[in-house]
Amino acid sequence: MRTSMSLIAIHAIAMAGLVGIPAQAQTLPPLPGAGGAVAAEDARTRSGGIEEVTVTAQRRAESVQSVPISISTVSTGQMEQAVLLRTDDLMQVVPGLVVTRQLSGGTIYIRGVGSQSIQPGVESPVATYVDGVYYPTATGSIFSFNNVRQVEVLRGPQGTLFGRNATGGLISIKTLMPSAEESMVGSIGYGDYETVTGDLYLNGGSDTLAGDVAMYGTYQGEGFGQNLVTGEDVNYIREVAVRSKVLWSPTQEDRFIFGADWSRDETDLGVVRPVYPGGVLIDGSTYVGQPYDSRSNYPEEVKVDHWGLSLTYERDFGSMKFTSLSAYRDLVYSFSLDQDSTPVPLVNVNAEEDSHSFQQELILVGETPRFTWTAGVFLFFAENSYNPLAVRSPIVPPLNFNTVTQQDTQSYAVFTQETFHLGDNTNLTAGLRYTSDERRITGSQVSSATGATLATANDESTFPETTWRLALDHKLTEDVLFYVSYNRGFKSGVYATGSVANRPVEPEVLDAFETGLKSDLFDDVLRLNVAAFYYDYQDIQLNRIEQGAGILLNAAEGEAYGGEVEATFAPRLESAMLEINANLSLLHTEYTSFPDGPTFTPNPGGGNIPGVADLSGNEMIRSPGFTFNFGVAYSAPVGKGSIELSANYYRSDDFKWEPDGRLTQPAYDVVNAQIGYAFGHDQRYRFRLWGKNLTDSLYYTYAIESVLGDSGGAAPPRTYGLAFDWEL
Repeated sequence: MRTSMSLIAIHAIAMAGLVGIPAQAQTLPPLPGAGGAVAAEDARTRSGGIEEVTVTAQRRAESVQSVPISISTVSTGQMEQAVLLRTDDLMQVVPGLVVTRQLSGGTIYIRGVGSQSIQPGVESPVATYVDGVYYPTATGSIFSFNNVRQVEVLRGPQGTLFGRNATGGLISIKTLMPSAEESMVGSIGYGDYETVTGDLYLNGGSDTLAGDVAMYGTYQGEGFGQNLVTGEDVNYIREVAVRSKVLWSPTQEDRFIFGADWSRDETDLGVVRPVYPGGVLIDGSTYVGQPYDSRSNYPEEVKVDHWGLSLTYERDFGSMKFTSLSAYRDLVYSFSLDQDSTPVPLVNVNAEEDSHSFQQELILVGETPRFTWTAGVFLFFAENSYNPLAVRSPIVPPLNFNTVTQQDTQSYAVFTQETFHLGDNTNLTAGLRYTSDERRITGSQVSSATGATLATANDESTFPETTWRLALDHKLTEDVLFYVSYNRGFKSGVYATGSVANRPVEPEVLDAFETGLKSDLFDDVLRLNVAAFYYDYQDIQLNRIEQGAGILLNAAEGEAYGGEVEATFAPRLESAMLEINANLSLLHTEYTSFPDGPTFTPNPGGGNIPGVADLSGNEMIRSPGFTFNFGVAYSAPVGKGSIELSANYYRSDDFKWEPDGRLTQPAYDVVNAQIGYAFGHDQRYRFRLWGKNLTDSLYYTYAIESVLGDSGGAAPPRTYGLAFDWEL
């Protein structure tokens, strides 16, 4: 990435400025305040009522209720009330969103569209952005929240304005911006499993130059389970992160933002993979007892070092605004695991992933009395490698090899989108994007026993595609918007870096038809949004494990249809605050054509027998038929302070882990709750008692079929803790 680093350095010198990408963090719920910024932007007042929420789904600041896209927003306060700690918790309040794991990587699905694979260079169809910066690796998409202002989840293909493989949708995380107000916000907490958590946020400066620093750490001393062979604790969360931003505004029209972040995550959730309920491992063992315990003879460890730099320059021309965003990201991910999950020394894996990426985006937005418009250029360069992927087996000679591969990506895109005002209440939006992805793979697979080269990779392919958006929206009244849209999304073809295959899988293409209604009713006391959709999904990319490595394949065709309902009720009370949220997602999915799909049939003696079958008609993976959540938050004055009560209930229907439909995650429920008391001048101090998964439901975030059997990783059990927060 020497060229990429040089480009960002040149850009920084040319702009004479310095931007911000947040570090990952925070196992305890987010803090209120943060220099007053969150309090000012948290969309609720004591008197109640639903205030306007601003989003940037169309690359400009707009009210969420005026954008003809299915969007869910989650503010800092709502995250805290629902006890959302990490990005994978978002599915408990966002309808249509499912976040699972593949080892330490996040496998994110929206309306049934996602990817199982976390191999280097295999990007998710649900793109993750933080302050506009694209996070290209699955391993980098799971992190805890730290000083997050708002999260926007966009459902459906975003093929015009966010073209980086956003076939299923995207998650856009907005963090706090430095301000002139000097402040120090902190929290320290202790929870069960000997968990200590602390974070500190410092902010200050002037109207011209301001900066902030965010520091965070959590250490879970006792694992949720134990390795019954070695006696070591397993299934724990351990993180540390630092982030800083500098905001320089030399004039009223110009703004520079520079930032840097670094984090280390040694969380082993997903890497510890005991037998899945109902499965039989290769040694004949079945599921018994504690789901968080391991019976592995080999250390199960993980370490993720993730850092980045970015630089944003904004220029306001009045009727037009120009933005330049440059960003570099670096991730090193190493892990070791016992792939057979048994005490028998059968198959062990050690791997190191190196991922480096650079993006440059130039955007110009403007408006006239008759229409608004956006135009831009997006450049993306990445190097992703296994260095190496080492598979070892003392009893199966072919399973002793080192795979060293590198996939290089160069992507170029130009895009434009215009919204024409056909009248006072009707708008027509048309967008177009052209993307060209160039992929190249090199590498070799070498026997660790003899040193002989078993196979080599040296191939390149180019994947050009045009995607588009058409939408028509009409205001039925001042507070009710109706819209229809047709969108095409594209996910590039890609090579499997876990193998030495010389041919990539075909690109995915998704045509999405959507209609929706957005409304604020009864003097902004009730918000009710409804959306319905139909997807025609071509060349779906899937993952399969063979000989210790991931193999990519295409399912021919699929379809999905369903809808979401989101409701928020915030009555106006004299002195208290009450907010009730209810969200529902309904989803039907099907592989309409999958003639040679992979299957794994249980072997009575242990493990599974691989095969192929026509899987047409099967349900698409990780697509629950419905999800539902109901949340309540209440606060009221008590003495010289205020009491704060909140709870969130989440229900997920069952879903399939693999295309053959044999491995099922049963339906499950999760209940989170929190009670707090704020006191002191301006209620700057607070004690909180919080709990997650209070009913101790057993559900899984990871499950997989292979010849070695069915294995999986359970989600955290019931956890609780006490925290003290302050703002000075």
